[in-house]
Amino acid sequence: VSNIVPDHPVRIKVNPWVTKDGPGRFKRRAPLPDSASGLPEITLDSEWGYLVGVFQGDGGFTPSGIAVCGLEADRVVTEVAGILERIGLSPRVRRRNSRGLVEVRAHSVAFTHFLLRLGLGTRAPPRGAPSRQLEVPDFIFRSPRDVVLSYLAGMLDTDGTVSKNDISLSSKSDELLRGIKLLLEGLGIQSTIHSWWHRTFKRRYYVLSLGRHASREFIRIVPLRCTRKRLRAIQVMRAWGPGRPVATEDIIVSVRADKKAEVFDLHVPDGHAYIAAGLVNHNCYEGQEEKLF
Repeated sequence: VSNIVPDHPVRIKVNPWVTKDGPGRFKRRAPLPDSASGLPEITLDSEWGYLVGVFQGDGGFTPSGIAVCGLEADRVVTEVAGILERIGLSPRVRRRNSRGLVEVRAHSVAFTHFLLRLGLGTRAPPRGAPSRQLEVPDFIFRSPRDVVLSYLAGMLDTDGTVSKNDISLSSKSDELLRGIKLLLEGLGIQSTIHSWWHRTFKRRYYVLSLGRHASREFIRIVPLRCTRKRLRAIQVMRAWGPGRPVATEDIIVSVRADKKAEVFDLHVPDGHAYIAAGLVNHNCYEGQEEKLF
């Protein structure tokens, strides 16, 4: 169970997994134990954040576990295989084609159930693999900064693009990108989302774009593992020059009276301003409310 997200009732024991009746391997689609007293904890740390980001970017469920694809030169698959080994699984890496595409697979129904409990997928039909849930998991929003940064690194390493103009993330899920936009705003990084129609697949895709200033800040704080994309980002940022922050603003179209309600002033140290749920909040200095209102 995560000590970051206490309300997720999931505990597992690594190597061997623990079933409801005792030690051993889970049977196919066996339920997770309802009671987990006495079992060790798994902390959702930065490695888990990166694994979740990569999985949502270029991974998927199989009938017996999970699979993640990537280019061999990017080292993403190697990184994921190492994380799975440290969890206690036995991942297998194989080459998919001659262009350097490789795939890592880990066969464990118990691990699949664990990911489903974390909100990364929906239950499978009687015969088939679960489906990925393409939205930012709830525990990521409530995780420490290093976990959030590693999650964003996994997303960019797989579904991200570094162009001569900006850094962007693409997805078929608008909800996933809106969640990532909130995470970025919590880090002080502005972004925009637009969509386009894919004629071949006949469906709408979405793109989250960072401006040049936001791209600089993203590369500065997010620990990318993909060497190719990190080097590419450094090269294009040098070509951009020093750059400067870009201010964004929204126009207030109307103000109307609402019912009276009790309000609260939340104080934080050093500056009395904070970012939460994508909004910048500036509270009053103690003792100044009467003067302002």
